[in-house]
Amino acid sequence: GVWYTAGSMRKGGRAMPLSVWLLEAPALLDSGEEAAVLNKLLPGRRERVAAGNRTTRLAAYALEAVLLQRCTGLRRDQLSLGLSPTGKPFLPGCPSCRYNLSHSGTAVLLGISDQEIGVDIETIRVLSPRVLRRCFTPAETEWCGQDAAKMTALWTQKEAYSKWSGQGLAQVLAGIDTRQEKTAQLLTTFREGDWAASVCSAVPFCKELVQRMTWDELRHAL
Repeated sequence: GVWYTAGSMRKGGRAMPLSVWLLEAPALLDSGEEAAVLNKLLPGRRERVAAGNRTTRLAAYALEAVLLQRCTGLRRDQLSLGLSPTGKPFLPGCPSCRYNLSHSGTAVLLGISDQEIGVDIETIRVLSPRVLRRCFTPAETEWCGQDAAKMTALWTQKEAYSKWSGQGLAQVLAGIDTRQEKTAQLLTTFREGDWAASVCSAVPFCKELVQRMTWDELRHAL
């Protein structure tokens, strides 16, 4: 059945620029291709590639570089990244360009808007009873039951909301009920293959607006 929510279907509000991009990263890059992509990243990103899933993180930062240059009209060497106290990246010199980035497995999700935005994508998995008790409200736990896709969808909603609001994830996990209308209106949640993803924004949006880019397209755009 359809379990995703579509915050953009609410009435009222003016449609404003918002684009969300989905990329499936390659499983592995050879050393020559990896070196070529590393040289195209935004300043400061090269040092962060080593952490976590190296190939997917590299693809995520490559997508970031290409789309932020398109969004701002600036060259790579003209863009500098800042980090909020909770670790959310932003462009200090471009306050009208807000963005957020997430990756899981080989999936990368990036959202760009002229307003605050939070995105999250996760590989669908069953969450432990301990995580459910600590992170979900009773209403949320009842809604997802034993459904791994619903569990993961709720998790992405919490993550996306925390990034959108600028709060730490710990505060959002315990204090926000994503089933409440005020919060649900901000969230668009959908399934894409083995992943669940959420976009949090006051800008109207729906899953049909997600744009897809292949690795070959990204590589040629760098």
